[in-house]
Amino acid sequence: MDTLSDFWLPLVLAVLGIGGTIAVTIVQLRARRAELNDERAAREAAELERRREAVIEAVYDAIGPLTSAATVPREKRNVVPHRVTVATAKAARIIRLCGREDRTDLHEWFAIRARHWGTSTLDGLGELESAMLAEIDAWFDGRATAAEIREKAAAV
Repeated sequence: MDTLSDFWLPLVLAVLGIGGTIAVTIVQLRARRAELNDERAAREAAELERRREAVIEAVYDAIGPLTSAATVPREKRNVVPHRVTVATAKAARIIRLCGREDRTDLHEWFAIRARHWGTSTLDGLGELESAMLAEIDAWFDGRATAAEIREKAAAV
């Protein structure tokens, strides 16, 4: 019995202690990995939301230059104003870089609406502006997809 208590008992306790330490370490590492994955997913979701907000901000920013350019009578429209070029290029770039799956439909929607601004008359400016803002708001709120607002704009 002395052999058991003198040699084997400390050895068994040491092995159990080391095994327990390893098990606890593994559990802690798995928990930390899950925590890091959750943090990464939260950062990615926040970044996607920030980019979605950037899209709507760029569209809203483009309305002013598009409106001012559309107020020029059609007969006198010989060049695209610099402000319009900058605003539409910014909106197109932000849409392209937004990282969303529906960015192609959203880009096509913006291109269709930009063409509508180029061919608009003074009488239709208010209606065009409200339609464009209603469509992008519907996309932003989730009431409509990018494909739906593209189809709606193309049907006009």
